[in-house]
Amino acid sequence: MPTTNQEREIRIAQRRVEGFAQQFGEAHRNLARHAAFPLVLTPDLLYQIWANFVPEAPWTAVAHVLLSRLCRQVSYEMYEMDIADRNLLLRELKEQFGQERFDELGEFLLDYVAQRLTDDDADTQDLREAQEWTALAYTKPNEVARQMMQRLG
Repeated sequence: MPTTNQEREIRIAQRRVEGFAQQFGEAHRNLARHAAFPLVLTPDLLYQIWANFVPEAPWTAVAHVLLSRLCRQVSYEMYEMDIADRNLLLRELKEQFGQERFDELGEFLLDYVAQRLTDDDADTQDLREAQEWTALAYTKPNEVARQMMQRLG
């Protein structure tokens, strides 16, 4: 029976995540799980996640995550994870820490973007909104739905 593209993507994501964990260890994998929460990563954001949620990982884990096959650079100091890798890591995060950690990460991300993404240019505002909606989608789905309807309406 042939495999679907989605099954293939899941299998590839599992190999990538397992390879990363075998190379660097469980503390790095734990940071990667937390790094999957934001839609887009910057070195500063990942350092803040490391310091607040995964301090047991060595500080070099930040660079290891960003420069690994789990992330790709999309702009200057801006990285994103492949969606299959991200979904796998988010499932692991929820299994290991539960909804409470999602809520903590959501509040953290909302505070972070409110403090750091303050420029008035359109790109910064779009990034801020995307990060806010990501945080709300995992913690307050009704609120993000309301905001999206309001924006579209």
